[in-house]
Amino acid sequence: MFCPVCRKDTRKDDQIICSDCKANNPYNLLGGYSTTKSISEELKKIGPYEEQIKQQKKQFKIALTVMAILSIGLILSLLFSGQQKSPIEASSSGSTQKLEQRIMELEGQLVEKEQELAEAADSKAELNATLNTSLRADAKQSLSNLEHEVAKNNAELKSLELSNSAKDQEIVSLKAQVKELNSRHMASDTVPTNLSAQVHVVSSGESLSSIALKYYKSENKISVILEDNDISDADKIYVGQKLKIRK
Repeated sequence: MFCPVCRKDTRKDDQIICSDCKANNPYNLLGGYSTTKSISEELKKIGPYEEQIKQQKKQFKIALTVMAILSIGLILSLLFSGQQKSPIEASSSGSTQKLEQRIMELEGQLVEKEQELAEAADSKAELNATLNTSLRADAKQSLSNLEHEVAKNNAELKSLELSNSAKDQEIVSLKAQVKELNSRHMASDTVPTNLSAQVHVVSSGESLSSIALKYYKSENKISVILEDNDISDADKIYVGQKLKIRK
């Protein structure tokens, strides 16, 4: 217990008010000494705690009541389930055996499925190995074919290069021939200074007949123009061609 005046622990002395408080107050409890007022004030301080204690007691009683109700309900449910279970067990003993047998069958099927899965895994591994081997062979063959095609294309390319080289040489030769022909044509168009002749440039619409008539006053002089200019066909003259005309 605790002293109501100084709140010291008085359990060791087995008394309510400690010795110090008694010594400091000359009056005893029966004579109404001043400590009575202090005790009343202390009890007032304890009042709110007493209210909390009462509330806790009420809550404790409610909890006990709820637990009692739940316990009674649990007992009744167990009793009820026990009464209903016996007839069911009595009538379903055969069903239990069938269920156990079915479970065993399912376990056996599960073992078989596991074996099948293991065999399938082995088959898959074999197929993968075969596929890899086949793919490698196909890849090797494809590479060989590709190398053959590349070699063939290189040979064709080399042949084309040789052909282009020959054509280039032929073009160079043709250019030289054209250059020579042009030089000859220019030489043929040049009028020698030792000849008493003049040059006529063919215009559009002119013919050898009109030219002969212009210079020789006769169309019969066409043969003279043909001879002087080495022309075999009178119709094969062109605009801009230079013709030698005798004076």
